[in-house]
This record gives sequence, structure tokens and C-alpha cells, in this order.
Amino acid sequence: MFLASAGLLVGLSAGTLWLDWWLHLPPRIGRGLPSDHVAADQVFRERVLAAYPLPVDADVLSARLQAEGFEVDRAGGVARFETSRFPCLLMWRIVWTESDGAVTRIDARYGAVCL
Repeated sequence: MFLASAGLLVGLSAGTLWLDWWLHLPPRIGRGLPSDHVAADQVFRERVLAAYPLPVDADVLSARLQAEGFEVDRAGGVARFETSRFPCLLMWRIVWTESDGAVTRIDARYGAVCL
């Protein structure tokens, strides 16, 4: 009985870890980047600039980024997404400047901090 309970506990733990990993997929615009972080940063930046050509309405940008899974700080002009993939913390950032409700500058960064 103890072995069956232990096996069930291990199975549930593994399932929880898998579900946590699956639920924290990066936003679509940030998926499938090169494994080299310098190249990944450049590709992510190019994708963002292509997806949101200027000028873009700040409300539209904020809503679309939020729908993709970014945490949006409209007042700060930044959207961020972070997730852990052992042994790294992966970070996607999009920053912008707006004037009269229109985004006048946009930039993006991808980075990782690894053990």
C-alpha cells in the first residue's frame, strides 16, 4: 500500500510539473527563437518591430500584448514575460514610448539568466 501511495504521489508531482511548464509557454511572438541568446534577442526584436509597425495605437498594442500573455504596465510603457526553464530564467521585454495615445517608439529585448 505504501509503495502504491508513493507511486501515486510521484506521478501527481510529475504531472503538476509538466502542467506548470505547459501553462507557462512564452507568447507566440517569442517562441522558437535561436538557442544562441544574442541571435535570439535580434530575432525577437525583428519580430516585434514587424508585428507592430509604427505608428500603432497604444490601446491596441497593450491589448494585443496582454492577449499574448505579457504582463503589461501601460504607465511604464513596458510589457514583460518571464518563465523558468532549468537552469535558466528566460525574459521577454517590449518597451515603448507613446504620445497622445500613439506609440512613437518601440523596442524589444530577449534575455536569459542561467546558473
